[in-house]
Parts: sequence; C-alpha cells; structure tokens
Amino acid sequence: LSVFGSDDRLKIVVKSPDPQDPAFSGAFGGYTRFLRAQLRLDSELAPNTRWENTASWGITDSDQAFGSNGFASTAHDFTLRSDLRAELSSLITFNAGIDAFALLNDIRATFRPYPASNAPPSPSDARPARSASTTARLFRPAVYAGLEIRPFDGFKLMPSVRADYTHDTEQVTVDPRLGVRWDVVRSPRRTTLKAGA
Repeated sequence: LSVFGSDDRLKIVVKSPDPQDPAFSGAFGGYTRFLRAQLRLDSELAPNTRWENTASWGITDSDQAFGSNGFASTAHDFTLRSDLRAELSSLITFNAGIDAFALLNDIRATFRPYPASNAPPSPSDARPARSASTTARLFRPAVYAGLEIRPFDGFKLMPSVRADYTHDTEQVTVDPRLGVRWDVVRSPRRTTLKAGA
C-alpha cells in the first residue's frame, strides 16, 4: 500500500486596480492539490502461474482565481488492473486480464461576460457575474488476452487482442495486436529491435 500527494499554491495580490476597470484587482492565483492511494497484491497460484492486481484511487482539487472570475474542479479517479500470467511451456506464456478506469469530475466556473458589441464601454464589475457548473463521468473498462512466444533465445512474438468499452461514446472496440521483440546484441551494449502493429 502506498499513499502520496502534493499541494501547490500561487497567489498574487493587486492592490491598485485600473481606474477604468476596478474589477481587475484582488487575488490572482490558485492551488492544485492531489492525493493518491495505491494497493498492489501479487499472488502465485501455481509454480508457473502468477496473478497481479493493482487498484488505485485519487482526488485532484484545483481552484484558479482571476479577480472576480474563477474556475474550480474536483476530480475523483479510480483505476483497476488485474493480470493473470501462466507459463504454458518453455516457449509459450499466456496472459489475460482486465483494465478499468473511472472518473467523476465536478467543474465550476464564475465569470463576468464581455459586453455586447453595441453596448457602451463599462467596467467589468458593473456586469453581473455568471456561474456555471457541470459533472463529467467517464467509465472505460477493457479486457485483453495474449501470448508470448519464444521460438528461439532472444526473440519474442506477442500476438494479442484487446476489447475496450468507452462510456462517454457508448462504443466497443476490438483491436488485434502483434508485437515483435528481438535482442540482436546482449553484451557488451544491448541492442533490441521492436516492432508492433
């Protein structure tokens, strides 16, 4: 289990506003802070079979102020990855698992609109402030399976397939993949060629 975070802040104070636009005064700046917690569990189900699980949760809080205008958001995200890896023989390894991501983001904004094109000039603080808020939700789970084939030492052929669901577009995609890795030279300076499609 690991937990980490950060808190970054910036603030600029304008004490002498512009006489033509007194709203351009006060505090300018904001903060961004986040907290993450991650849990990892590795299990050996059999001598040649491993099951690795990783789950994490995080919150990111951000607030930016520009005088009387401002933008803020609070995002919660959750990720889960579960991977099963089994060595079927000395030449073939099978792996499969799930990979999921979820996000809940509350967004808030306060601003003063620009005057209409035919309106006389006026200070921005004379215009009423407007507020808007929305909540964004994302959920993107996926499943995958593949093989790692080693026909000879230093060479790996990795065919696989992955299926993804995107909640915001309600689409399912299935993508076959093929990767190749060849350790041409191992010493004294390792040289590896990689290709994928």
